[in-house]
Amino acid sequence: LVRTEPIDSQGKMKKVCRKYGLKAVIVGSDQVWRYDYAINFGYNYFLDFVPKDVVKLSYAASLGLNVWKYNTTQTEQIKRLLSTFRDVSVRENDAVLLCTENLKISPKWLMDPTLLLTEEDYNTIIRPQRIERKYVFVYWLGDKSLVSKAIDYYRQKGYKIIDINLRDNKELYSIEHWLSYIKYADYIITDSFHGCVFSIIFKKQFIVRMNKSGGTGRLISLFNMLRIPLSEDGFISPDYESLDLEKWREKSFNYLSSNLRC
Repeated sequence: LVRTEPIDSQGKMKKVCRKYGLKAVIVGSDQVWRYDYAINFGYNYFLDFVPKDVVKLSYAASLGLNVWKYNTTQTEQIKRLLSTFRDVSVRENDAVLLCTENLKISPKWLMDPTLLLTEEDYNTIIRPQRIERKYVFVYWLGDKSLVSKAIDYYRQKGYKIIDINLRDNKELYSIEHWLSYIKYADYIITDSFHGCVFSIIFKKQFIVRMNKSGGTGRLISLFNMLRIPLSEDGFISPDYESLDLEKWREKSFNYLSSNLRC
């Protein structure tokens, strides 16, 4: 595995394409095209630094929100840049419609890359179980009041509560430990897209609360893709035997393999 040196400027991004003889560059996935994140970096997330003879591709790029926020000038520039891509795919079905309406392209709808791997793949890096008693893993990004009632319910039932919020200044856990908390939890409570994704991968029952400030379309799209019904109380208990993950994985891998024949 060859790694580049740290890249912290557009000039370095241009140079690295030549230095390493890159044949293709992929942009994706998690909210890379969300306006209030991407625009701070000019058009780097639309691969404006990639030489013309290098294949450009998006994989499950996410717009984050279900509204188009780029102005007319920005939209025309994005349209021009994406016209040089070999192919375009997005993560949300809302994004398919937004790109069709605003960019006059028809991107593919593909699954988040974390879903391309199976539970067995993640088991190779996961840490051993850390909590011996029954517990609920709470992983949230937004307003904690949305999950407080659910937390109180399980606490009263005698469950230990493991509570992680990325907005706190508390110590963050490694990916391996974070995955372990999900895998061995009795229940998950989350407002996070990837909190839901890994609950699904590890076949858990979980409660989801929609975080409107972060965008609800990502979660709705995920449940629509996998045909998981979303109940009014947010309690998700999928029939994991019927989820057609393999169909979407095959579609996604085919997209990558067909477009990376340089």
